[in-house]
Amino acid sequence: MAERHDAKPHDPSDIARLQDLTGFFTPIRVLLDEVERILLEQAADAPAPLDGMLHHVIAGGKRMRPAIILLIGALLSGDASLLTRIAAAVEVLHVATLIHDDVVDDTSMRRGRDTVHVRWSVRDAVLAGDYLLADAARRIAAIGDTSLMGVFADTLTTVCIGQIREVQIGPGGIRGLDAYRRDIEAKTASLIAGACEMTGIVCNAPDEVVRQVREFGRQLGMAFQIADDMLDFIGEEACLGKPRGSDLRQGLVTLPVLLYLENGGMSRHVLDVVEVGGNRSAAAVARAIDVICSSGAIDAAAAEAHRHAQQALSVLGGLPALGVRGPAAVRAALHGLVAYTALRGR
Repeated sequence: MAERHDAKPHDPSDIARLQDLTGFFTPIRVLLDEVERILLEQAADAPAPLDGMLHHVIAGGKRMRPAIILLIGALLSGDASLLTRIAAAVEVLHVATLIHDDVVDDTSMRRGRDTVHVRWSVRDAVLAGDYLLADAARRIAAIGDTSLMGVFADTLTTVCIGQIREVQIGPGGIRGLDAYRRDIEAKTASLIAGACEMTGIVCNAPDEVVRQVREFGRQLGMAFQIADDMLDFIGEEACLGKPRGSDLRQGLVTLPVLLYLENGGMSRHVLDVVEVGGNRSAAAVARAIDVICSSGAIDAAAAEAHRHAQQALSVLGGLPALGVRGPAAVRAALHGLVAYTALRGR
């Protein structure tokens, strides 16, 4: 029988308990330190000025994606060396997409620091992102399993399509809820799903287990992005590493706004910001955020993130029926990571 996971998503004590993401990394700490060494070594070995750019953008990440890979790999009793190589490659791919996203969105800050194109130039940022994409592909290819390269290529294609769709909407373009969900699945969830799928493959897991861990990654990725979009409205700037309301300032309409509009919200404070050519001054954005946060839209978005988290936990609960149990500490860490992902937007 699948395990039940009915934890409430809004308990303040749970939120406080889950603030430190690194607490879930204990079972894989040694392997995660090895991934960190690989990443920093890559930055140090790159030619100038690329070395400085890579160190600037690689340092300080949460390493959530490598942690997911290493935890799933531990659950499936995978080879540690192969898992760290997959984890490093996926993190390199993730960093490359961040650099390119920042250029496309003209984002000035990430993780509390200037973005690469601001500190150096757009040209340098694009080339640095290209370099990292090529390096991620090289790392996957070096493992020698063509099926891994197929998953990697499909994932990168999907991420790019998601970014292109979002760009085509343009500032102030309002997509429907279905389009929003399709786009975040492409831009965010597909990378985590692909990472989990590659982990299952490299662990020589049965096809059904590979499909299940991919679905776990997809559901987790959906919860992660929805929570991330909520944080733009309710997060603390010191934790966000960028100004609150950054998405709205760029004219990017995310789930809280869409749910507000879906439920009949008509405040001019919101409409004046989200419409094409709208007023996106700091004061206007702050007023719009206040309206949306008092409307119930944040609670509705949190409930949607929670549903995806519950689906991810349901997948984990079904793995023992497929012969996958893994160490209790690893299972507990994965459960905690899922809960953190859903709750961090609250």
